[in-house]
Amino acid sequence: MAIQEQTITAELFLELVDLPEYQDRVLELVEGEIVEIPKPT
Repeated sequence: MAIQEQTITAELFLELVDLPEYQDRVLELVEGEIVEIPKPT
């Protein structure tokens, strides 16, 4: 089974990060891919 990658637009990214499941995560959009970064301490 192959994994299909999808390029995410900035508009879609902003919609996704507003969802409740992403509230406690730090995410960045890097070249169309969502990257989770460690929370600052």
